[in-house]
Amino acid sequence: MSNDGIVLIEIAGEDAGLAVPDNVGIRFFSGSARFHALDGRRFARLSELRRAATDHAATVDLGLKGLRGLKRAS
Repeated sequence: MSNDGIVLIEIAGEDAGLAVPDNVGIRFFSGSARFHALDGRRFARLSELRRAATDHAATVDLGLKGLRGLKRAS
């Protein structure tokens, strides 16, 4: 299989993972912990994958973004 059909899925500025076409549909490979629940799932269309990833991101809060920029106490 060539790389021609592989698509990077980005949701709200975050790299969610890769959409890879196969003989059944499109398989998702997560690239972020936020999207691991969707890893390996197949979708009939790219639009379905994007919708599922967007919906999933809206329901998952890892609580880590607020920790950026904090300094270690001495």
